[in-house]
Amino acid sequence: MILWGMCGVYFASGVLYVNMLIQAGKSRDPLQPPQKWLTGCPVLVYHSFLLIGAIALIASVSVWSVWLVGLAYAPVIIRAFWGWVTLSHVTPTLSRVGAMEAIYALWFLVFLSAAVKTVLPTIL
Repeated sequence: MILWGMCGVYFASGVLYVNMLIQAGKSRDPLQPPQKWLTGCPVLVYHSFLLIGAIALIASVSVWSVWLVGLAYAPVIIRAFWGWVTLSHVTPTLSRVGAMEAIYALWFLVFLSAAVKTVLPTIL
């Protein structure tokens, strides 16, 4: 059940991020700061809680390999904050967004798989 939850949290991150890009692309003019904030607010709030949760997990479990779970989420957290900072009214090509999301998913798979082999048996 924990594994399902972790995957759900990860993939919800991607949905929110891509939605932010599409919403920003609907604007014909360059985004003004209030517009940028409103467009990116759900992504920023979600990923702030994700960051806090990852830090809390790392701090609460004394197994060194729990860092693998934090590393699994690190690229998407960085992507979300950097994506908001560089948010533009120009929509990136969806093939590029899809390719990057596939790379992030592979990263997540590798690090979460390594963490599952070492961390979850000690938590459960």
